[in-house]
Amino acid sequence: MYPNSEGEKGLTQEELAKRSGVSLRTIQRIEKGQTHPNQFTHKQLSEALNANINNLKVKPTQKSDIELLKLMNISALSLILVPYGNIIFQSILLYKNRNKIRFYSIGKRIFSFQILWTLTTSFILLVSAFWQVEITRILGSKSFPVLLMIYGIATLVNCVVIVSQQRKLFKNKILIYTFTPSIF
Repeated sequence: MYPNSEGEKGLTQEELAKRSGVSLRTIQRIEKGQTHPNQFTHKQLSEALNANINNLKVKPTQKSDIELLKLMNISALSLILVPYGNIIFQSILLYKNRNKIRFYSIGKRIFSFQILWTLTTSFILLVSAFWQVEITRILGSKSFPVLLMIYGIATLVNCVVIVSQQRKLFKNKILIYTFTPSIF
């Protein structure tokens, strides 16, 4: 949480919670990097520690939520090389970072979009297999790659969505995939 603040003052988390009026759970979540203190909490903790609020710094987490969201979003492009890679890699990232509340809540929307895209594309490909037979019958002996064409278009649409959402993340905007219903 705050560098050496408890060590300098000799306070336990419980004593700091009692002295500051901030809940013990909030202090624990701040120290674990699961949340950042809002302005009021930051002020309460600095007063409890008799420290200048401007000198009291929060330790940065290993990777910021935005960086993890960028990684999660761009990992969906793995579907180009690895079938269902968009689901596999994102599920691993989401699971490993499930304790980071802000990342997890936004990450679920990214993951929901990829699951919905994968299910929709799989269904369309299944149905288009029947179209393939009919188109081949109509064209005679000429083969027309319906499945490949549909998969290519669906993948292109997914890539365009991923890149557009990634651009928002590079501008530090976290309102991404707002059009996606959550399936969790």
